[in-house]
Amino acid sequence: ISGTGKSRIVREMAKACWKEGDEEYGNNHPRNLCMVQVKPNWHDSSELIGYVSRIDGVRYVVGPFLRFMVKAIKDPNTPYFLCLDEMNLAPVEEYFADFLSVIESRKRCTDGRVVTDAIVPASVFNDSYYAEDFNICIKLGLELTNSEWTASEVNELPEDEQARAFVRQDIVEELKREGLTIPSNVIIIGTVNMDDTTNSFSRKVI
Repeated sequence: ISGTGKSRIVREMAKACWKEGDEEYGNNHPRNLCMVQVKPNWHDSSELIGYVSRIDGVRYVVGPFLRFMVKAIKDPNTPYFLCLDEMNLAPVEEYFADFLSVIESRKRCTDGRVVTDAIVPASVFNDSYYAEDFNICIKLGLELTNSEWTASEVNELPEDEQARAFVRQDIVEELKREGLTIPSNVIIIGTVNMDDTTNSFSRKVI
């Protein structure tokens, strides 16, 4: 029922990953927590996974879900918790369809890593039609080796040098090669209320 502290449980799990002396210890909103409030009008994945916008030049609108995935990739030894608060205010199989499909592709590699298909294909990170002042890797929160560089300046670099403009060159190269996959250290939890204002779960989702 409402008000029983469901989302608080997720927050406490994220906070429990840090011990005294860590930078995030005691932080009420540590970096390994992302709270996403689901809206009743979500009927596709654009709010979570993003979409191509052609207003004022071609750009990819990046949502909080993708930025959080990249944060988790940068810190593979820490569990990252994404909480979909009130996740059944909208039909889950509609706005979360891409994730539900990709999660079924999970497999364990010989080196022990758990990998999935790309939730955002590599073509999105190699698209040459974006506006001159837009760089999707910067929008995802990847830091540049020179903080004063603009997206336009990075885009003007030869293609084989663009990845080296980022501190985590390895992540940029992986995105361009494999797309954005779901990191194995990401834990997604949804909170739900079951009443006449919410949607029931389909067999597919369960």
